[in-house]
Parts: sequence; structure tokens; C-alpha cells
Amino acid sequence: MTILEKTVCVNKSIDDVFDMFYEDKNVGIFNEHMQLIEFEKNDWVVKRKMKQRKEIIYVYIPDIPDEAVTYLNEKDKYLRIQVKNKIITQTPTHQKIKTKFKILNVNPFFKTIINDLHIVDIKNTITLDAKNTNDTDIKIKIKVSLNIPKTKKINEFISDLVNKLMNSALALVS
Repeated sequence: MTILEKTVCVNKSIDDVFDMFYEDKNVGIFNEHMQLIEFEKNDWVVKRKMKQRKEIIYVYIPDIPDEAVTYLNEKDKYLRIQVKNKIITQTPTHQKIKTKFKILNVNPFFKTIINDLHIVDIKNTITLDAKNTNDTDIKIKIKVSLNIPKTKKINEFISDLVNKLMNSALALVS
């Protein structure tokens, strides 16, 4: 399991930070690390008293180790990922958003096993705390649990990619 957590303070309002992460069409956090092929974003809806939104992202990641490619439908380095965002807490000074990622283009045999046994578990939590009207603390926590036979190369890839994406996300709002 890989867990990475970072906290920074930015000179922006809490609403501006939220918009940069979740509303802007700028998907700049991906550009450096992968090629974005498709990006579909649904509207926010309220389910079970929580705002939720699903997104579908289709990307090409050249650094995916060959060992992991064998689990994918295309047998290539393309991932189709469903992103489900849930706003857990939303007040004028505090927001907490949990995101769960699901890889959709896994080999059908493995897809049932992966989904039923939670073999691939990728979660992200972003907490925004307004210090005042122009300063916001951002806390990002990413947890990746990949319970497939893996090598040192796969572990390094996951750790490196998670770190790069987190740094890109923080650079986006800084």
C-alpha cells in the first residue's frame, strides 16, 4: 500500500481552490505524466444527502510496467478510469472531498475479481480549510492499494506516479 499526504497553504479563497480542482476544464495535472485521450465530466447530483459526480478519464501512460499491462483489455498502456467524487463536508470555511478511482478496462476475468475483492483500491481525499478570505490550507491524501502479484518495478511506478500527480495538483493551485 502506498500512502502519500501533503499539506500546503495557498493565497486563494476556498471557492477558487475548489473550482481549480473540480470545475475548471484545465486538466493540467495529467499533461506531464500521461496523454489524455478522453475526459467526460457529469454534473454534480445529490445522492444520499451528498453532492456527487462521476467522471471518465481515458489516458495513455507510457511508464506503466509491462507486468501490469497484461491485466488490461488492450494489452497496451491505456487506462480507462472512472472517478467518483463525493463532497463529504461543505461549509463556507471547510470542505472535504473524497474521490475513488476504478479502472474500467481490466481484462473481464480479472475485473470481477478486482471489483469483488477490492484488489485495486485507489482513494484520494482533499480537505480545504479557509484560514481567511484569501488563504486556504489544502491537505491532499492519496492511498493506493494494489493487491496483484507485483514487482519492485510496479511498486516504484505507483509511488512515483502518485507523487508526481500530487505535486502537479498542488502546483496547479499555487
